[in-house]
Parts: sequence; structure tokens; C-alpha cells
Amino acid sequence: MSLKRIYLDHNATSPLRDEAREAMLAAFALVGNASSPHQEGRQARGMIDQARDSIAALCGANARDVIFTSGATEANGLALSPLLTSQTLGGSKAQGCDTLLVLDELAQVENKDAGGIAYSLSNGQGKARAHRTGTAKPVMNWRILFLSAGEIGLAVHMAEGGKKTRAGQETRLAEVPADAGAGLGLFETLHDAPNAAAFAIRLKDATSRQFGHVGPAFVERLLAMRESWSELAAAVKGFGVQFAGDGADGQVQRVARRFALVAVAGELATRWGLTGWSPGTASKAAQDCFNAWVATRGGKGNLEPRQVLAQLRAFLELHGEARFTQWGGDPDRATTHRRAGFWRERDGGRWFYVLPEVMRQEVLGGLNTRDAQRALLDAGVLEPDSDGKATRSERLPGFGNSTRCYVVNPNLWGAANG
Repeated sequence: MSLKRIYLDHNATSPLRDEAREAMLAAFALVGNASSPHQEGRQARGMIDQARDSIAALCGANARDVIFTSGATEANGLALSPLLTSQTLGGSKAQGCDTLLVLDELAQVENKDAGGIAYSLSNGQGKARAHRTGTAKPVMNWRILFLSAGEIGLAVHMAEGGKKTRAGQETRLAEVPADAGAGLGLFETLHDAPNAAAFAIRLKDATSRQFGHVGPAFVERLLAMRESWSELAAAVKGFGVQFAGDGADGQVQRVARRFALVAVAGELATRWGLTGWSPGTASKAAQDCFNAWVATRGGKGNLEPRQVLAQLRAFLELHGEARFTQWGGDPDRATTHRRAGFWRERDGGRWFYVLPEVMRQEVLGGLNTRDAQRALLDAGVLEPDSDGKATRSERLPGFGNSTRCYVVNPNLWGAANG
């Protein structure tokens, strides 16, 4: 009696059904880069999107949750580790090119990767990598808007990992508080729902059943008006100027243009009957979100000087007594360990005399020293010497001859709060 052999080594390869083999052979005949805007590229992208929709329908899932990988190892890693990193995001960024990329909650990202991801998403280009043979892999490029939800912001999340945020990171990942100010959390109105939780559940159920309709219709209408794209660019620029207002820093203007792009797209979709909203609704929503970001940020000015002031103030608040020796204090006082400088009361306020290397390596650690010094001088919190330099020659107690140091005046406390 002969036994039928059953193949079980699906970890490496799986036997193909005839239908799958025929579909693959048909796909192999199609030549086109799915990330390119030419006709062949759009055909390839359409084939991939159709395959994704078919798989999602068979699984009862949302097509946005179907991710294609290059092999089993990549698929297993993606399934076993939900944590986003700058490496695993590469494929998602390329697949989401020219669309919206919705990420998992920020808290799921490793602390050490969060800042790098903020830069990577906005830079539009991946790192150059090599095949096992040493030949260069194609560099991935993308142009996306991205949205990440989370209970904590980028600065807090990075701080938990001992990292500090840069102004550029906070500009690239604009944080909008999830509070519409109506006492309903994220929502402004509940549309006859008894409470915010019930409306959230209703919204989730509706979007899980109805999706993928408005986007393709919008793109189809947009492609049909190519001759007017220059007018759209002018409209985005106009909304950006309107949102930012007068006196806005360059960082704020860049973020304003992103919100302006959303406003113009929303108004177009409304004009084409795709949203059911009244004219002006989309632009007002974008303006409100931008204003909320500005309020959370602390104003429309340059963020770097404010961060320098905050970093100096935090160091003095933390170490003001422990690492600074009182000028003219009790000589029998215990030795100051890891001394950072001296302090004394003068002209009705407390002045700090910070030793040069401590200032550069610890107080201003992670910042460009020259730019930080200029910010402190411009803010009037450092006493310059006669030549305008950031350090002064002072006869510090126990140092003998004059020693150059940074002299921080009491203006710091008002400037840091401003």
C-alpha cells in the first residue's frame, strides 16, 4: 500500500495552487515601478492595490492593515514585533508615498528611535544599503503626510529614554492636543450619541465598514484638473500665510503650509461633493488644529533659543545648591562635589558663575555651543565681556588669578518663562 506524501516544510516554500501560479505569471508580464507616476507604474500600483483589497476581503480585514513583505523572515519579524523603528518603517514609508501614513501610537516606538523617525519620515529618502553581494540596493524615496496618535508627546517619550528633542524634530512631528475644548475630549459634537465613548465606537464601526471610497474619487478628480495645479499651489501658499500670520518663525511657517495643504484638499473635496460639509469647514478645522499646535508649542517664535534657555534653567534648578559653591560662604562648609561653579547674591538677585567646560559639556550638552551662546547673549541672560564674548574674566574664590567663566544673571528666570 503506497502512502501519499504530504509536504510540510512551508517555512521555506509552499506549493502553489494553480490559480495562484496563473496570477503570478500574469503579474510577471507587467513591467512598471509601482512607486512611479507613469502609466506603467500606475498599472503596477493598481495591481498591488487590487491584490491587497482581495486579501483583506478574504480575511475580513481593512486593506490598510495588509502589508506585503519580501519574505518570511521579514514577515515574522513584523508580526512578532509591533514596535516601529527607523529601519522597519522604510517599507511603510515607500508604500504610503503621496498619501497619508497612519502610524501606531508613539508610545510603541522605542525611546531611542523616536527622534530619528521624526527626521526620517520628513526627509523623504531612506539610507543607502547593500545586498549581501555588496552591490547597492535602490534607495527608497517617499513624499508623505503622516499621523501618529499617542497619550504622550515626542519630548516626553524621548526624555523617558534619556534623550532631548531638537526643534527640528518637534517641527517635523507637529503635536496637536487631542482636546477640542468642548468638554468632549477629541470631539466638538456627538451627533446625537449619548456620550463621547459611544460616538467613538459608532465612528470606529462605521469606518471599518465604509472606507476606500472618497480617496480614489478625490484623486480621479484631481488628475482631471492638471492644468489648474499651479492654482492649487498658490491656494496652499495663501492659506499657509493666513494660518501663520505676522511675525511667525520659519519653523512655524513650514508647519502652517502642511496644515494649509490639508485645508485646500478638504475644501476641494467639499466642492466636489465628496464630504457633505459646508464650504469653509475644512479650512476652519485645519486652522483650529494649527492654532492648537502653536499654543502647545508656546508661540510662533524660533524654538531653538527657548530650548537653550530651558536647558540652562533646568541645570541650575537641579544643581544650584549641590554643585555651586556660595561666593564668600562658610569656609568650613563641606567641599562641593563635582563643582560646576559659584553663586552669590548681588543687586537683589542670584548670579551664577559657571565654569567653561561644565557649561559646554554638561549645561549645553547636545546643542551647538556657538549658537547656544549667541541665544543666551541675545536673551540678555549672559554678561558679556568688553569685547562681547560670552565668557568673562572673574577672580573666582580659591582660583587665584582671573579665570574665564560664564556669568548668568537673574534675567534667566524671566526669559525662560517668556
